[in-house]
Amino acid sequence: MKLAASGKRGVFWRANPRGSQRIPGGSHGDWWARWACNCGKLHREKVGSKTHAGEVCERNRSRMRLEGWCPTREQNQRVTVKALLALVERDYRVNGKRSLRTMLCAQKPVLSHFGAGRVATDITPGDLKAYRDARLESKVQPATVNREFSTLRRGFNLARRDALLDAVPVFPMLEEDNVRTGFFEEHERQALLAALPVGLQPLARFLSLTGWRLGEALSLTWAQVDDKAGVIRLEPGTTKNSDGRTFPFVALPELAALLADQRASTRALEREQGQIVPWAFHVSGEPIWPKRFYRHWWAAAKAASVYREWQEPLTGKLRRGPIPHDFRRTVVRSLERAGVARSVAMKLTGHRTESVYRRYAIVSEADLTAGVERLAALGSGTVISITHRRAGADAS
Repeated sequence: MKLAASGKRGVFWRANPRGSQRIPGGSHGDWWARWACNCGKLHREKVGSKTHAGEVCERNRSRMRLEGWCPTREQNQRVTVKALLALVERDYRVNGKRSLRTMLCAQKPVLSHFGAGRVATDITPGDLKAYRDARLESKVQPATVNREFSTLRRGFNLARRDALLDAVPVFPMLEEDNVRTGFFEEHERQALLAALPVGLQPLARFLSLTGWRLGEALSLTWAQVDDKAGVIRLEPGTTKNSDGRTFPFVALPELAALLADQRASTRALEREQGQIVPWAFHVSGEPIWPKRFYRHWWAAAKAASVYREWQEPLTGKLRRGPIPHDFRRTVVRSLERAGVARSVAMKLTGHRTESVYRRYAIVSEADLTAGVERLAALGSGTVISITHRRAGADAS
């Protein structure tokens, strides 16, 4: 609270909200000491008796004049970087955020650079720029630096919300250019699927037909596949955006045949092993781990002659592709080509917003052709209109 006037300082009495008596010094109120420090902030402290409140007020004023003492500054000195990150971790755990593991990984370089005991108020924008430059020199992606900055900034905001800090420094966020634009053509898709091991082909084929995320397909169980209704259901909270999803596979013959064959082979394996296999995609009844899938994925990409490598221009980091997520972009592009409404396509693939269309410039060729045709018609109409207007002007 800023100091408004000299009359705001000194000793005052405040009634207890629960009491009805308003007599100063009565049993339903307390005396407070109020003073202003050199930084222009007004401080209040509940004391009790009027005499004691006057003594506290004079003592604090003396400490302020002689020592430059400020309660807020003293409180800020107790807030360290470790305390800020602890606030973030607690916030993630209380709210059940699924990105907790990613946030904990982002905390490690922050603690290593600034130190756990570093006072939060000592961190300046210059220190943050130095951290940014150091991370970029170590060949870290700009998106990674931004996630680390976001974690630390969240700690500052939580501390300010809890009245532990007064201000949040300006964070020098970086421009992110990590948009991948990979797509699969049909011959590339078929070649890659054929090069994968037989046990992993159903999973990859499912990804190429539905455009779902790898984690969603790996966790899919037979309880979520309704053969009678011909749909696959993902319950709310099991997807990346926590939204539920329904995919009517019966309308896609290739997908329906894939699930039918996969269920038949699973039932045969259950009879052979004498145990239930809950996962829709598995290898000999065991779940498929992402690392195992990627290991065979890269080998298949090289065997199918679709493997490629390139170097990031900013960080020099070596990138390789294609990746399974390219199936997702390919399905979205196919839905656009088929003229499916975006609201329906987003429900099928699990996109919450239309940002995927802006990020990857996914536009159907029909829309491009129609746009050029309209441009040609407009140009033709404009020429005719100008000609007629000039002819009329010359005649007049």
